[in-house]
Amino acid sequence: MEKEDEVKTLRKGLNDLKGIDKKSGVFLGIMEDIKKWTFFLPLCAEMRDPSMETPDGRHWDKIKKLVKKDFNIDKSLLINEVWDLELYKYKDDVEDITD
Repeated sequence: MEKEDEVKTLRKGLNDLKGIDKKSGVFLGIMEDIKKWTFFLPLCAEMRDPSMETPDGRHWDKIKKLVKKDFNIDKSLLINEVWDLELYKYKDDVEDITD
């Protein structure tokens, strides 16, 4: 939740900047990245739920199939590897799997 609050603060701070062309590529690019983080962080929290761990690994198999990438679920999995899965593109589907 702390990171989600930080992202919200960043979004507000960017919107509150004076004298910035809010139609510029730089502004829009930063806002797009912030938007991705607003989807990404809650999905990470949902995927950390113990209910995702099943003996047959079916929930993780569904996510792997969804993103069309293979990865190992263990303590060595880094946040940047999860980010590279582009889960924000599959927000609703990931939420369905984690529910």
